[in-house]
Amino acid sequence: MGTLLIKKYQNNNENMPKCYKKWYGRLIHRGTLGTSELAEHIMKHGTVYTDDVVMGVTRKLMHCIAEQLADGYKVKLDGIGTLYLAISCVGADSAEEFDTSKNVKGVRVQFLPDQSNSSIYKGSEVRKMVKLFTD
Repeated sequence: MGTLLIKKYQNNNENMPKCYKKWYGRLIHRGTLGTSELAEHIMKHGTVYTDDVVMGVTRKLMHCIAEQLADGYKVKLDGIGTLYLAISCVGADSAEEFDTSKNVKGVRVQFLPDQSNSSIYKGSEVRKMVKLFTD
């Protein structure tokens, strides 16, 4: 079971009257694991594959996901979630005036966690995996 640290904070935003002066929790992250650290962690789980093999497969996966996203596909990683591209736009006064070079302001990758019954990333399942502590 994992352990998560929660830092308490008070909402002091007067523009949010229902939340104003109430106390909330914010998750404190211990850091960020990169691909090589994750590959090393996977290797320590007793896999027959060395970290360089895990890194090679992971890098290939990263490039293939990017390629498929760029071709307009959503990529579903069963039990994990779905990656897809989304755009942000400013409006045009008519369909004829809409120009992608002017109206599309950004393209970003979105992630939707798998919420199927078999997913360990479903909110109720994640909650079972962790202990929560406040500072």
